[in-house]
Amino acid sequence: MASSSNEEKKVSESPRLLYLTIESTIDSVTGNPNIKIIQQQLVNGELKGDADPTSKHGDWQISLLDSKGKRIDSLIIEDPHIRDMEYVNEKGEFAIRKIQYIRTEVPFRFNYSSAVKEIEVIEITGDLKNKPLFRSVLIL
Repeated sequence: MASSSNEEKKVSESPRLLYLTIESTIDSVTGNPNIKIIQQQLVNGELKGDADPTSKHGDWQISLLDSKGKRIDSLIIEDPHIRDMEYVNEKGEFAIRKIQYIRTEVPFRFNYSSAVKEIEVIEITGDLKNKPLFRSVLIL
């Protein structure tokens, strides 16, 4: 019977991933994104390697926080509302045009820790006063 208990411990301690998908819609009056969580799921698995920590003005930092608001993990993504679109211009050359989406869904994943309690999304502004966009308790 002891081996059964050890097997249960191994299963519960196996690495897990937190999959999250947020939806962001640009408010037509303020121009600010309204963000909500539309999917969250825990699955077995583990991410390998670290994400590139470089950022620039306008990027978003998505962070997982513990119960005291301390950052456990984070990643940086480009503003999901702004995308580059390639097209062929009137000269027959490839060109790039920036397009702004009003609504977008953003999936991402993190290595899970039982200490994770909240998610926070901020916009990097290039100065020391980054712009908070969203913060919510995670129900896991």
